[in-house]
Amino acid sequence: MVVNTTTGLVKAGHSGQAVQTGPQTLEGKKVAAKNALKSGAYSFSLMPGEDPKSIEDLTQGLMAQYGLDCTLGLLKAQKAAMSYLQIKRVELYIANQGLAVMDSVAARQTFCERVVISGDLVRDVPEGYFLLGDEYSQKAQFYLSVVKEATALHDRHTIDLMQKVRTEFQNLWLYVMGENAVARGDFNFGFKLGALYKQAQPTLGLRRLIKEVEDNHFFKLMWARNEERYKSVMSALRSEYLMTIQSDDKIHRTLTRLNKQLDSELLWLERLALQKAQTLVIEDQSGLPSKDQEVQMIDA
Repeated sequence: MVVNTTTGLVKAGHSGQAVQTGPQTLEGKKVAAKNALKSGAYSFSLMPGEDPKSIEDLTQGLMAQYGLDCTLGLLKAQKAAMSYLQIKRVELYIANQGLAVMDSVAARQTFCERVVISGDLVRDVPEGYFLLGDEYSQKAQFYLSVVKEATALHDRHTIDLMQKVRTEFQNLWLYVMGENAVARGDFNFGFKLGALYKQAQPTLGLRRLIKEVEDNHFFKLMWARNEERYKSVMSALRSEYLMTIQSDDKIHRTLTRLNKQLDSELLWLERLALQKAQTLVIEDQSGLPSKDQEVQMIDA
């Protein structure tokens, strides 16, 4: 039988059959993902991105923790380290599945319903709302600061205050002047503001700036103005999805089996450590001379 990878056919004699390219339905793909999880979780080979040194360090750490230096102890420590790695694989799979679900249409709709974002905006909610980490939040807070500072400068506008923008309104300065303004020797905020927004009066330029930020960064500003509430809703939603994923029978059975496997190896290490300690006690109580005493007796 010859596999033709160009045409994607398996040729057996004169008949042609389509090569199996994996499941095509959503349910089939879910099953395939769980099968991949099972084969990956139980694999004793390192997966892409896994550091062999981490396994070695954990193995040596277990050997030191239980005070072992025997071959059986090393074998059990290696198995325990691998069991721990396999558990981490499943936990990573669950986390990744959770991230994938959070980026789904259903998650967007549920989130928008809970924070009362109108239906017309649901499709436009950016993925930054659903990502872990603070990068999106930091950008959102920056643009909100720009609006607040521009509004304050507009309301309190004086020639003297315009000359203090770099120190008094640092985010506004950065937004208008750019990161390399100082390196370029560019310090005239009023001139740059007028050139950007085609307004001779700074207050009119500031109004246009505020509108520009409000229009171009609508969702970031909405996030920044409601960050605490949005994060709370997002955290609860993520927990609900993760609990659903973790309650899946196959994942639950896999984690249970791997944890039992780890417990078994750790129990072996405890027994070996106890065995070693008992042996040392017996040797100490035997009354037999130590090696140093034997040497002294021979010399005598």
